[in-house]
Amino acid sequence: MSCQQCKERVVVSPTPSTEEPAAGDPAGAGGRHGVISEMKSQLESLHQWKLSTEERLSHLQAQYSLLEAQNKLLSRRCERLEEDMDGVFLYEGGEVAEERRNEIVRVRIGPQVKEIPNKTFKGCINLTAVKFHEGLEIIGNYAFQRSKSALERHQAGRVCI
Repeated sequence: MSCQQCKERVVVSPTPSTEEPAAGDPAGAGGRHGVISEMKSQLESLHQWKLSTEERLSHLQAQYSLLEAQNKLLSRRCERLEEDMDGVFLYEGGEVAEERRNEIVRVRIGPQVKEIPNKTFKGCINLTAVKFHEGLEIIGNYAFQRSKSALERHQAGRVCI
């Protein structure tokens, strides 16, 4: 027997019928009707169980995805905190807030950064060290202007690492 909605084969063991075959019914069609009704009922119960299980699984998968995303965010935050404790500023692209520029002493360029825009670290008067990565391609004009780093005089161009 197969479920009409999900097209899966379902094996249901019939319960023995206590009904006696009807008079003139040598094969006991009346008893078979009861067994078939019971099998249909069991099949419907199995189908409902399958649907509720799929729904629970879908809910758990959504929760897992959410937890995975939260874990990634927490990992990045922990990495930033560790670097802040070491006095290293992790640059992940974009502008550096004006109020942070006086605090920055050391910088690590994040692995996703391909370009440091013009004047990004301009005025970071306490900046003494910058750690680059191999994927960095361009340092913009005056990116390190008015900093203590050796890159202060760098104008623009490609990075050779």
